[in-house]
Amino acid sequence: MERLYDISEEDAEAEGMELVGDQPSPRDLFSALWESINGQGSWDANPWVWTLSFGVIEKNVDAVLREAA
Repeated sequence: MERLYDISEEDAEAEGMELVGDQPSPRDLFSALWESINGQGSWDANPWVWTLSFGVIEKNVDAVLREAA
């Protein structure tokens, strides 16, 4: 878990915030999106949030399960 304000520019980009032209930073775009979803003042509340990371496994699922056994 981490505080919402701990999101980095790179994390915001990984969340899909892409700069087009002369826009604010990816983090600023993320904060605007957060407020649009969670309501006015939700960014300023700086809540604790779960952070999840995923990786790509380029194998068939049966091979992964066999290796895990």
